[in-house]
Amino acid sequence: MKRIMAFALLTSLAIPQQSLGMHRKKAKKNAAQAAAPSLEGKWMLTYIEGGDVTKLYKGRIPEMIFDLKAGKITGNNGCNSIFGTVKVEGSKIVFLTPLGSTKMACEGNGEELFMAGLAKMTSFSFHGNDEIDLIGGDLGIMRLQRKK
Repeated sequence: MKRIMAFALLTSLAIPQQSLGMHRKKAKKNAAQAAAPSLEGKWMLTYIEGGDVTKLYKGRIPEMIFDLKAGKITGNNGCNSIFGTVKVEGSKIVFLTPLGSTKMACEGNGEELFMAGLAKMTSFSFHGNDEIDLIGGDLGIMRLQRKK
């Protein structure tokens, strides 16, 4: 009888320890997912291949807003508003439709340079949580910073 009681006591102590270990693993996984950077939100252009952002966009710096749940991208190209549908899988990004834009007359070639860069983009990579490079093939086309 004492052996049965001792066995029951040891078993009851061991089960919560196993359960606790599973909860710790789950908590670590959830924390890692929460800490992973997300493309979701508003981003502002800080670098573009082929030009100086401060000279190309004197009045309005291009911005992009990713709404991944809805599969949409909106923003501006330094002059006109832009909009479209997007699909992101890992670090790959695909525009499901050509990006649309309003048609105001714009000075300089910043708008064309920005839109051409977006057309070349195939993927992105994070630099911390607040910067991303937009990549075409293996070439960095643009860098954006998270706007808070």
